[in-house]
Amino acid sequence: MKTGKRKPFKPARNLPPPLNVTIGVAGHIDHGKTELVKMLTGCDTDRLKEEKERGMSIELGYAPLSCRRQPGGDRGCAGS
Repeated sequence: MKTGKRKPFKPARNLPPPLNVTIGVAGHIDHGKTELVKMLTGCDTDRLKEEKERGMSIELGYAPLSCRRQPGGDRGCAGS
């Protein structure tokens, strides 16, 4: 067992700064676009009273999403 002073923790590598990217979600009515954005960001983009009453988006909605790129691999998903 080693004894003595511990060295401070240093990350193995520096992470790059977060990217600023705008992602658009498009599709047919009532296919879950707003729910997808809500699940990814935690923000409800339906902010108008009429949108909530009708259960349908009328105006464009925006929601922030914070992601960090990890060195050594990017994640992607299939498009439609």
